[in-house]
Amino acid sequence: MNKKNAVLILGYNNTRVNDVKTIKNKSEELLQAVTILCKQNPISEDFLAADYVIDVGLSGNNNDVEIVKSFLSKNNLNAIALLPFSDQGTQLGAVLAQEFSLPGSDVTLIKGALDKYEFRQLEHNANNMPAGYKKIKSEKIESLEQLKKIYNKLHGNVFLKPAKEGNSRGCINLSIEKDLIKAWKQVEPYLSSGVVAEELISGGVEYSWDHVGGFSWITEKKTTQDEYRAEYQQIVPAPINDNIANTLTTTGRFMGSLVGFNNGACHNEMFIFNNTEESVAVEPNLRPAGSRVWDLASFAFDKFNAWGEWILWASGNKNYEYRSLKRNFYAGVRFLKSPKSGALNTFSNLGVDKLLGNHNIELLDLVWTKKVGDQVSCIVRDNADYIGYIIARSNKYDDLSTSLDEISQKLESSISIVSSN
Repeated sequence: MNKKNAVLILGYNNTRVNDVKTIKNKSEELLQAVTILCKQNPISEDFLAADYVIDVGLSGNNNDVEIVKSFLSKNNLNAIALLPFSDQGTQLGAVLAQEFSLPGSDVTLIKGALDKYEFRQLEHNANNMPAGYKKIKSEKIESLEQLKKIYNKLHGNVFLKPAKEGNSRGCINLSIEKDLIKAWKQVEPYLSSGVVAEELISGGVEYSWDHVGGFSWITEKKTTQDEYRAEYQQIVPAPINDNIANTLTTTGRFMGSLVGFNNGACHNEMFIFNNTEESVAVEPNLRPAGSRVWDLASFAFDKFNAWGEWILWASGNKNYEYRSLKRNFYAGVRFLKSPKSGALNTFSNLGVDKLLGNHNIELLDLVWTKKVGDQVSCIVRDNADYIGYIIARSNKYDDLSTSLDEISQKLESSISIVSSN
């Protein structure tokens, strides 16, 4: 009996179940392959998103590897591509790539793609940094007293973050949140896997270098300026000149090289200062960007599908040629936050005509991620606290940026919230 070819999806954030379905459809279209979702403690929704599901850890230890190999053998499946879809999934992905002789990241460096402190150690020991690349101070924190010491040493310019958490939950800007006891209580749940205190990056402009299978672009990122620095907007491609693009690309590639990047999926976040003279790494991510950035790329660039390119790269398929990306539009996503904390009572009833008005943009999507009756907060710590988002595109960056501001304000102000008091 012939084995079925299979694409393994290694980990994912539950909010990205639609992306898993996209991978399933693209794997069948491009490779005539089934999909296997590898995840610890899967839920019922997972079994609807992929053809098969394996309940397995993602650390890449021998037990994890044997669970996957046993499942493949039992179900007569042949792994032909590996897609690390979460930061944790990069670990098992690298080991399985080596085991199955498939494209993947360097197993000797991959820990830095998950552990933020490990990345800073690799960065600190690197001697081939790009011109203008700045290393920042970083310490692993294990006690409140240790936190107080680095807080004083850096004059309060400290950013706390869980070492292995894939989003901003638990991150705190201590230059704003000056109550160290309160901050410490917030990060205590992450102590078992590590907490990192880093020199605060301020004064620059944040971007990400996004890459898949030889294609890359720069994404403009906007974050809140409160103690949590949650991302609220992304635009593809960033409106920058060639010099800045080259600096960001060089920085992004260097960050990737520190953690075993091998031309697969990459979402490396960084700041740039003084136009092009200085860059600072925020963190590397050897998996697809969140916030629907890959979908933005398909809306912005001519005949480009990042999901398809990732699958082809991961399978070792060489029957296509790399090409430069041609921009047709600027595409952006803007997340919507609740105007106050309480129970969500009603959504906006504004129609598309009222929302768009005279805006010279194309509104592609309006998604509510909360439902009536949900408790919502006006304080956003990560994407899970937003209540929805809009996606739009335009030929002109200024039109898009202005419209995202104004439309989001209309939507947020027209939402009804019943206070918790």
